Amino acid sequence: MYDEIFDDVKKFLADNDGEAMKIAHFPFRKRSEHTWRVFQWVKRLIDGNDSGVAIDTDYVLIAALFHDVGYALSLDGPRHADNSAIVFNEYASCL
Repeated sequence: MYDEIFDDVKKFLADNDGEAMKIAHFPFRKRSEHTWRVFQWVKRLIDGNDSGVAIDTDYVLIAALFHDVGYALSLDGPRHADNSAIVFNEYASCL
């Protein structure tokens, strides 16, 4: 499931000119690569959770996959989070 969602996020970024990080220090990086790294770190954190606090794994992992997709719509830092939510809502409504 997560691989399919990641593929959809990666395609959305590519189709909307959102793959390039456009950060002076890291012009060679792709946003989808960053997203996958975040996803992997979140999985490790969930697996190591021994706090006794229940975590809805699906929600957290899907949020990790969509967290930066809004940059495909705007490079404005604060707006990317709102745009990411919009993209996710549109994606989820088609499921």
